[in-house]
Amino acid sequence: IAGAYRGPNTAVDVALTCGVVRNGGTVARVADPLTGPVAVLGDVQAVYGAGLTSCHEIKIKYLDGTVSYNDTCP
Repeated sequence: IAGAYRGPNTAVDVALTCGVVRNGGTVARVADPLTGPVAVLGDVQAVYGAGLTSCHEIKIKYLDGTVSYNDTCP
């Protein structure tokens, strides 16, 4: 499982989690452990079965204190 995300210029922190979905449920997740405007993660996990897809969760904190979310994981 690998992922990378760069936030917009006004982002002070990006939290990225990437996952593997099987049969409508998330069966594996990996989260970026660091703080900052860029998130990078990678890990190896054994996930078996057919019909695997990916998902992500992104949380962005901006300079003005607002927060935005994007979540495609079930």
